[in-house]
Amino acid sequence: MVFIIVLGLAVLKFAPAFLPVVLLLYLGLHFTGGFSFIADGIVTVLWSIILIPMGIATIEMSKSYFSKKEKPWYDK
Repeated sequence: MVFIIVLGLAVLKFAPAFLPVVLLLYLGLHFTGGFSFIADGIVTVLWSIILIPMGIATIEMSKSYFSKKEKPWYDK
């Protein structure tokens, strides 16, 4: 934790614009007890890249199925 305090003070002195980044880093360290939250965030982003388009496609197909007013995107 001393590392984060020194880093935060250095950021305040030399680059105050990076303070939100250091605060997010501190909160992640505080609540997880280590740097594992960085790996968890990377895995979450990768899964989101896969699952969000699938969710959007499913919503579009269900909208067109229930409305029956327009053809679904895969029939056009």
